Amino acid sequence: MVIAYNFNISLEDYAARGINNAFPRINRCPHCRGMVNLLRHGFYWRNAIEGEKLYRIP
Repeated sequence: MVIAYNFNISLEDYAARGINNAFPRINRCPHCRGMVNLLRHGFYWRNAIEGEKLYRIP
């Protein structure tokens, strides 16, 4: 499941911070609304394009 979150920073700043971004803790299942802490299983890297620039982001 993908959960979108707005960091309110530019893509360039997001890419520079990498895995040190302030990723939110999810303590409620968005599907069933159960009060459980969802486990994180690391990061996967992908590409983001803004204008002519290509960024590698987690």
